[in-house]
Amino acid sequence: MHKFELKIYSFLGVKKWKEKIPEAGFLSGFKKDKIYDPYDKDYLTKFLQENCIAEVLHLISAFWGFIAIIFIIPQISITISVPIAIMNFIIHIMPVLVQRFMRPRLLNLRSRIE
Repeated sequence: MHKFELKIYSFLGVKKWKEKIPEAGFLSGFKKDKIYDPYDKDYLTKFLQENCIAEVLHLISAFWGFIAIIFIIPQISITISVPIAIMNFIIHIMPVLVQRFMRPRLLNLRSRIE
């Protein structure tokens, strides 16, 4: 993680609100709301994999709202689609920030175990 990225997370207060973001890992069979086994290297590796998957899926979902605007009637796009796409982006970018905020900590924890 770069120093400017740390500054962004600090400015946005990610550490304060990250626990308030709903976690839907139960849908995939792997909950990421907390680290249940911090001393198991395989568990932490799986946690990191799920962390990366969640980030990618949320990024795709965040930008999909703007891509969908292209296929909607122009008159509707301005009044309905753009505000919905913006809200969709905000809703999906927050979990991305949490995933990126947590990844270096998980990597550090796993490297200490190794």
